[in-house]
Amino acid sequence: MPQADRYAKIARAIERGNDEVAAAVLNADRFFSNFLSDLELGMLRLLWAKTRMPESATRLSQLESDLLHIERTARILTHYQRECAGPSIVPPAASGSTVVIRGSGPPPRNRAFG
Repeated sequence: MPQADRYAKIARAIERGNDEVAAAVLNADRFFSNFLSDLELGMLRLLWAKTRMPESATRLSQLESDLLHIERTARILTHYQRECAGPSIVPPAASGSTVVIRGSGPPPRNRAFG
């Protein structure tokens, strides 16, 4: 049977609710049989999940999308933090002393002493 026909027939069986075919194909030992490619197996797993558990598959898809956004935001914030902590903006701390950075003008006065 040609490769394209195999995938189409298996997909139809999954859509009809035939779990035996899905189990046989997805659990086949890849060492002895190169029945479907990795991409096709992944697509069949996704099709099976969407057919048998649509709410869970939708939720998982949304969570994976959210994770991508969170990871992208983390990279942006990390880059921004590194750029803001550059030596041209924040001078490095002197060893053994505290560095006080303040604007121009007179030093602050302690008004408690008058």
